[in-house]
Amino acid sequence: MFDNFAGSGAVVTGAAHGIGRALALALAREGCSVVLADLDRGGLHETENLVTETGAAAFTCVTDVADPTAVDRLADFAFDRLGAVQILCNNAGIVGPTGNPVWEIDAEEWSRVFGVNVTGVLNGMRSFLPRMQQLGQSCHVVNTASECGWVPASSVPQYFASKHAVVSLTESLRLQAADQYPWLTTTLLCPRLVDTGITEREKTRIEAAGKESGAAYTADQAVVAALPKQTPEFVADCTIDAMRSGKFHVFPDPASKQTLKDEFDEVLASI
Repeated sequence: MFDNFAGSGAVVTGAAHGIGRALALALAREGCSVVLADLDRGGLHETENLVTETGAAAFTCVTDVADPTAVDRLADFAFDRLGAVQILCNNAGIVGPTGNPVWEIDAEEWSRVFGVNVTGVLNGMRSFLPRMQQLGQSCHVVNTASECGWVPASSVPQYFASKHAVVSLTESLRLQAADQYPWLTTTLLCPRLVDTGITEREKTRIEAAGKESGAAYTADQAVVAALPKQTPEFVADCTIDAMRSGKFHVFPDPASKQTLKDEFDEVLASI
């Protein structure tokens, strides 16, 4: 349980868009000062302006979360600007190519997705948690995984595999905190479909690099585009509520329940 928002310092990665921006704004409304991290300088400044409009202090730091040295610099920057960091949101995430068979996805794309989605989370914990431990205060980590971290997929295997890893990492962190680090609480955020524009940005990047998505891309995207999506703001509000109540798993979309039930019923039936 974490209910010490007012006056706390918070760091949010992937803060230029979507869930990261919404988390930053939600934390600001709770009374936090916020450091915003992302590679998108323009998006960061847009988020900064929105946060400062709430009356909260905001600072931007262009950061590649896949680079451990860059995340160390982010930690230096955050503790310098905020004085202390009690909340860390490891939220940055990317998708990678869509519609390609597993064996046709470039090794560099696998490395890129895992670098941001998995190593980025590890880097955040490695750079921030030792300093947070020294504060002698209650601290909290939010790791953004996905419903995708619990079920298999055919269209974006690199993304789903990376989110499975984030689920496992965060479950391990929770167990370690419960056994040894009572100052630390954790949240595992597992959204379903959210209107963030992440896939559209990925398509633009791939096309700009002269690469092609798999043949299934257009069909996949047409199906996804037609599905109802939650807003980033709703997901962020669910996260704040979970932090306050001590709820570890956060599935903002009730439809996740049936998806996971179908998956685990099949698993249990095979034992």
